[in-house]
Amino acid sequence: MKKLVVIMFILALFLPPASASVITGWLEVPFSITLPDYTLRLQDVSADGSGYLIQVESANNSTMRYLKVGDSLSLMGSSFLVDGIVMGERIYAHLSLDYPYLLEGESMKIGNYSISLLSSRKDGLRIAITEGNETREFTTPKIEYGPLKINATPFPEVYSGYLKEGESIDFYSRSLLFEKVRVENSSGEYVNVLEFRENGSTYEVQVGETVETSAFVVSVERIIVNDSNVYAKVNAYLKGAFVDVSVNPGFENIINEGETVRFGPYLIGFTYIDPSHVYLRITNLCGEELTGALITPQDVFKALNYRELEVSVLSMSLNATPRRITVITFVSNKSILKYDDIPPKLDVTVNSPSRAVQYESFPIEVTVKNNENKDVENVEVNYVPSSNVRLLNGSRVTIPKIGAGSSYRLKFYVAVDEEFGNLTLGNIIVKAPSPKGLNCNNGTIEIASLPVRAYIEKAELKYNISITAPEAVGRDPFDVRVEIRNSGNVKVPVTFRMPVEKFAVVKLEEVSFNYPYVEGSLYLAPNQSKEIKLSLIALTENNLSIEGQIIFGNRTIARLSVPLKFISEEAPQENVTPNQNVTCTPRVVYVNRTEYVEKKVPIEVEKIVNQTITVPYTPLKSKIVFSGIGMVIGAAVIIIIAWIQSRTG
Repeated sequence: MKKLVVIMFILALFLPPASASVITGWLEVPFSITLPDYTLRLQDVSADGSGYLIQVESANNSTMRYLKVGDSLSLMGSSFLVDGIVMGERIYAHLSLDYPYLLEGESMKIGNYSISLLSSRKDGLRIAITEGNETREFTTPKIEYGPLKINATPFPEVYSGYLKEGESIDFYSRSLLFEKVRVENSSGEYVNVLEFRENGSTYEVQVGETVETSAFVVSVERIIVNDSNVYAKVNAYLKGAFVDVSVNPGFENIINEGETVRFGPYLIGFTYIDPSHVYLRITNLCGEELTGALITPQDVFKALNYRELEVSVLSMSLNATPRRITVITFVSNKSILKYDDIPPKLDVTVNSPSRAVQYESFPIEVTVKNNENKDVENVEVNYVPSSNVRLLNGSRVTIPKIGAGSSYRLKFYVAVDEEFGNLTLGNIIVKAPSPKGLNCNNGTIEIASLPVRAYIEKAELKYNISITAPEAVGRDPFDVRVEIRNSGNVKVPVTFRMPVEKFAVVKLEEVSFNYPYVEGSLYLAPNQSKEIKLSLIALTENNLSIEGQIIFGNRTIARLSVPLKFISEEAPQENVTPNQNVTCTPRVVYVNRTEYVEKKVPIEVEKIVNQTITVPYTPLKSKIVFSGIGMVIGAAVIIIIAWIQSRTG
């Protein structure tokens, strides 16, 4: 028994301490928080938002302190911290206040809200929340009311174990002393009565019964006496509750790159600039920018204002996938959240393969889900590829109709040639017809703009060529067999090429003749092979070889050359009589040779000769005599012709 008591006592000493309550959230400056023992008033903040002025008031004291953002203040078993201040047209402080608990009948006030614990027992609790003249009562431990979220733990156990006579249970500022045990006669029976003292009052309880003190409910299971020491097995519960309160008059959202969050007629989104900058923007529902600002990690808590909105970046995760930021948005006019003329509710997801290889085509799948209770028509999906992407099909798809609650899937096929690694491959932009009340200029509204990302593995273009051919050839046809195997990691179209200037091509399989090459297109998956067969005749005797090449683009990525030896042979003589019939098999031979034939052709040549001719000199008297004789002869001829015509007439 003694050993058991020692063990139980040690276990009781090492019981984990009870949890405290906490108040966290955003409050507009100035504000106050009132707990049962004190009141905190945050009066003002510094111009740069790096510090604040806080006043602590208790029943007997009042102090004013200036604290830096991030510094904590310890007071009366509590810890107060402001870790962020949003500076805009209005000022909001993010706070954390640890405090012990609320007892039955106690209240606390946070800003304009008063929270009262009416009762707390094992079977439940009652909490009242008052704002102005309105009070509402709740009987559940989880409560949401306006900007408040409450999570209460009623009637928590604060002690369970063996308590030695003269020792106490200490719980924050409360202390329950096991003062003594006595034996008394009750209705003819002797019973053990334990006396507990708390806050100056004494409470008695018999073994097996329960007693309520001002702060605890105590039950005693048994007592053990060991070496004149008395131990009582005690279970003690707080006659109250741990009450956690979260206050958020704004809206915290995580925004992924390419996505937006909507507040009434406004959209909030960001554009990634580089690892140290994002561009935060507020647009209307047509996607037209209303205001924006460049934000760095040092600008966290800087507010971007537009009319009813104040937006501040709380954190940035720019190395994550996808990139994202966390923002807090304060809306001064909550009526805008009921804005009815809104675009259709479409969810857009973009999926790309977990692994793709350079040069190899792969699909980008886009799914558009209609979350409306009516059909949505003429949804436009656009793919805007980045400069490193080769788009293999169209970049725009118009979906005629997506039924209510239905989804539509489509694919864009792309390839990446020049880069590898984790890449951004452009954006998917989804648009739908804008509601009439928005009056968007182009009649459409942007629903989503999502980045496309994929891991592109570096391509290994590697092909093995095997050539089987005779070591020596003559003037007869010989067979060549070429086997090509893709030993790389990517499937791309390549060209097989074999120079055949020195050969006549007799037979081909799987390739074509394109002087001066035999060529064929191949599209082999990794580890896949292809066999090519052909028959050739050597046209020359010197420097013969069979060479196979693999061409990708303008590059030769594989080459193999097999030398051949030419053996001269005299053609065998066949004795054929003039009247003997001989059967011959016709054969088509592709001869890759140009013959030059010398032929005499008559040519007519037109020749122009420039030459001076010398005429002998004739005296003038001789010229006159000869001229006269000519005239006489001419006249005589004319007279004779006239006479002949008259006689015949």
